[in-house]
Amino acid sequence: MNEYDPVSIAADVPAQAERILIVDDDPSMRTALMESVRRLGYDVQGAIDGVDAVERVGRSKPWLVVTDLKMPRLGGLDLIK
Repeated sequence: MNEYDPVSIAADVPAQAERILIVDDDPSMRTALMESVRRLGYDVQGAIDGVDAVERVGRSKPWLVVTDLKMPRLGGLDLIK
């Protein structure tokens, strides 16, 4: 497996890993990341900040959360905690 090949990486992810949450207050970055992950075949959701992410995690139980660190209201480090 090439560690930089997203298709190879996606092949090693468990089958139940279908939902990924992308958290970023920059709309352009969030959209780009979501589209990249969506192309790999995942169900992708976006959140505008940590507060929005907490609400979405409670509802949709994503398998993976990818977050920006510096965001208004609730940053990525606090979200992880």
